[in-house]
Amino acid sequence: MAFNTFIQPNAVVQGLDKTYQAWEFKPNALMFLPTKGLVCIASRMMLPKRTKYIYIGYHADMMEFLRQDIGGVYSFLFIAAANLRDAKKIMRDIRRKHPELKHISK
Repeated sequence: MAFNTFIQPNAVVQGLDKTYQAWEFKPNALMFLPTKGLVCIASRMMLPKRTKYIYIGYHADMMEFLRQDIGGVYSFLFIAAANLRDAKKIMRDIRRKHPELKHISK
């Protein structure tokens, strides 16, 4: 089952060069996503009402992602990536737009 036909994107993540369709879930409503290849981003809400990205990484599937221990998360964003090479391009583009992620990755 294709990820993008199962659940419609409900968020966007801005990179420096491109905008990526994403699926956003709060930690208490995290769903199992039937797909392979995910760029995962965790965000934290900062005052005054500003989102800060605290994690970015590539995961082969949802089970691999769920093994991560990421605390203090406001929401998780998932971007489908066809393969590891595409995921690295996506992560590089997002890091260029969001410098707080430059030293944070998996």
